[in-house]
Amino acid sequence: MNRTTNAQLQSLCDRMNALSGAALNPYVRALDGSYHPAPNCFHLYGAYGGTGLHQMMPEGTGVHEIFGITTKRELAAQMRAWIKGAEAGQA
Repeated sequence: MNRTTNAQLQSLCDRMNALSGAALNPYVRALDGSYHPAPNCFHLYGAYGGTGLHQMMPEGTGVHEIFGITTKRELAAQMRAWIKGAEAGQA
């Protein structure tokens, strides 16, 4: 059985951001040096030994939970399904 790594999850997350036209990083640096949330950006988070996927809110601050805390393997499967659906929608 192959392990699912953080790097693999990040690669899937980057693909989701590219497909949705969002920034790759959840925070962007302004010219004054301050950081601001990147609207609609997907990003990974971890808690209780698991990993999940959030999306930055389009306005203001906060996140929307896309996939809750689960194993890396299950999260990767969910992310691949999202990507497959997004790519099918573009065809």
